[in-house]
Amino acid sequence: LSAQARRLCVLLVFGLLHSAFGWWGDILLNYALLGLLLLALHKAPPRVVFGLALVVYVVASVVSFLFDEWLVPASVASAETLAYRAENVRLYATGSFWEISVHRWDEAVLGFLMQWNWAYRLNTVAMGAFGLFVQRAGLLDDLGTKRRMLGRAAAVLVPVGLGLCLVPQLYVPGGDVLAVAWATLFLWLGTGPRGAMLIRAFSPLGRCAISGYLGQTLVF
Repeated sequence: LSAQARRLCVLLVFGLLHSAFGWWGDILLNYALLGLLLLALHKAPPRVVFGLALVVYVVASVVSFLFDEWLVPASVASAETLAYRAENVRLYATGSFWEISVHRWDEAVLGFLMQWNWAYRLNTVAMGAFGLFVQRAGLLDDLGTKRRMLGRAAAVLVPVGLGLCLVPQLYVPGGDVLAVAWATLFLWLGTGPRGAMLIRAFSPLGRCAISGYLGQTLVF
């Protein structure tokens, strides 16, 4: 196995353990499986990767709108959804640690591709593929010469993303636009006159990202 594949396998183990014994909303399992998929795509032409990202992004947005019943008010939710919500409230309020862990395993691992996870899983693929496209297309090269373009992009994407996120049913497209907006804004700031100071301040946070992610589970 390559070094990247070995690291992803370790991340997969962390994701399985975190899903069962940590937090039901774990993202590490998603990232590990996504990384293995992107390894198979890393030599594909950038336009192919971008096409995949765009198609999956649209599908994830549509699937979210059609199938994410947690967005539906309780007054119109299906009986199955209401029963699921009630059981989760009961389990997390009165269940033992082991009962909760078994439930998390069934829900987050065995139910990895259940209907309520479709948009979430697909959106991770879309964003990961878009990130691979950005790298393969050389969009991160010579950022200093692209600062004006980054500023304009951030000025458009930030308000658009915030506006989309105000509509619950558009949380997938809105969240993705806003994620790209924040990244673009940070790159604009990082290429500015005080960019070096900003990068020095945030670099330690980036190096301990997974520690912080797992640490918040222990705290909360």
